[in-house]
Amino acid sequence: MREKIDNTKNIGKKLYFFEELSSTNDWLRDNREELQNGTVALAKRQTGGKGRQGRKWCDSDGESLSFSVLLKALPAQTMPILPILAAVAVKRGIFQTLNVKADLKWPNDVLIDGKKIAGILCEAFPSENGLCVVCGIGINVMHGKDYFIQNDLPHAGSLLTQTKQKCNAEVLLDNILIALNDVINEHVSNGFSAMKDEYAAACVNIGKRVRVVSPKEERTGVACDVDLNGQLICRFDGSEKLEAVASGEVSVRGIYGYGE
Repeated sequence: MREKIDNTKNIGKKLYFFEELSSTNDWLRDNREELQNGTVALAKRQTGGKGRQGRKWCDSDGESLSFSVLLKALPAQTMPILPILAAVAVKRGIFQTLNVKADLKWPNDVLIDGKKIAGILCEAFPSENGLCVVCGIGINVMHGKDYFIQNDLPHAGSLLTQTKQKCNAEVLLDNILIALNDVINEHVSNGFSAMKDEYAAACVNIGKRVRVVSPKEERTGVACDVDLNGQLICRFDGSEKLEAVASGEVSVRGIYGYGE
């Protein structure tokens, strides 16, 4: 473990680097009481990383950027929308680093040319001073096409495969942390209205046919917009009214193999 201290910003002011770690999310969770707000844990390799819906997130040595951020004392209204804010931060960080526009699949998948290149997992835990959140971000940076073929990941890609550019992971990390600090401050000050248009413009769901799967049912329809709470607004087949989707798996026709 190596420790880096940067006094220029809140998020990332203190960073711990590990050659190998089971999960940066778990390490921050386990040490949350002793660590300060904005602490970042970064691992060259994660052996037990987690994705959404209990999926496993695996790293290959040195080809991913995998890190987590500990956030304490977030306002109650910001905590539920944090995954979306993190997606906006990753999108901004990629653009700042590579001058490439990434897309977002609701709520927080990051894509380039239809391939998922980043995933985000936010987990809330009790602490002595109320709830804290650990925001984990994993980005495929330098993987080649063979990696995704060998691991049967036809809908995933990396910054290298999708942009044909070699990315400096340290610069990318700095740009994402700066952007994450910015989007959280923007939301605390002005709510989601300050970023709604930016998010909607990048969201591949909007205007497309979608399939929404929840524990109770599966429905299809058209995604029309996102609201000020970050919920996906849909008009489902057989209904004239608009409904807000707050959670669940949402497939987009033409993305990740749905309807192709």
